[in-house]
Amino acid sequence: MSSTVALPNAAGRRANLADVADLLGLLALALLAPALVLLPIPPLLRLPLGVALVLFAPGYALQALLFARGSLDGVARAALSVGLSIALVPLLALLLNALPWGIRPLPITLALAATVGLLALAALVRRARWPVQVATAPAPRRWPLALAASTAAVALASALLIWLTAAPPAAPTEFYALGSQSMAESYPREAVVGEPVALTLGIASHEPQQASYRVAVRSAGAELLRTQPITLAPGAVAEQQMQFALPQAGDDQVVEIVLLADGQDEPYRRLQLILNVRGDS
Repeated sequence: MSSTVALPNAAGRRANLADVADLLGLLALALLAPALVLLPIPPLLRLPLGVALVLFAPGYALQALLFARGSLDGVARAALSVGLSIALVPLLALLLNALPWGIRPLPITLALAATVGLLALAALVRRARWPVQVATAPAPRRWPLALAASTAAVALASALLIWLTAAPPAAPTEFYALGSQSMAESYPREAVVGEPVALTLGIASHEPQQASYRVAVRSAGAELLRTQPITLAPGAVAEQQMQFALPQAGDDQVVEIVLLADGQDEPYRRLQLILNVRGDS
């Protein structure tokens, strides 16, 4: 059995400010959201605003766009708002993780604010264009259907997160250098023209298939050394001592050590040393 609920408007009248106050509140929250990160807001104010931005506002804006006002009672609308928010936020996080900005406080706050603002604007236009009418709201016993829909959305987002966690992308191949004591801290700092500089270079392959690499040493636009191909199985690690000599004296000479995928001239990974090179005495 359904009950008739008269909205606070005459039937057929265009919506006024009172009819869209909830959406204007969402727009205000979206505009204020960056302040949560950029300004020293007291925790007593930051916490409720942050919770509303993450756990309520995105879902409320989406359901306001999808469902006409009065088509859901208050409890169903609140439950659906929370459920949709819980589904939307992880998807935004996954999108940010694939972009250069990453998952950091300011990017995630701006993404949430933009999502809430755009959805609220769309809902505002939709609500303003439709005349306000007497709506038929579902009986209270039907609000669990909306809760079930939000639960399904949460389950879908959770399944996506589990799938991505279970099958993460391969980590990039590691390329590192060790000094004379097989430690990163013992890099050479001084050299003599024409005398060998010794380093231990390591490659840890995380490619899904067998891969071949070369190592090249470059300085002042000249290539000082290039190795033969080093072939590694997935997950294999190779460490190899290398020596090179610098042809001219000078302080703060930059030596670039690059890892090349076999057959490629563009560096796959790169390291830098800065050496003070003395003349041959």
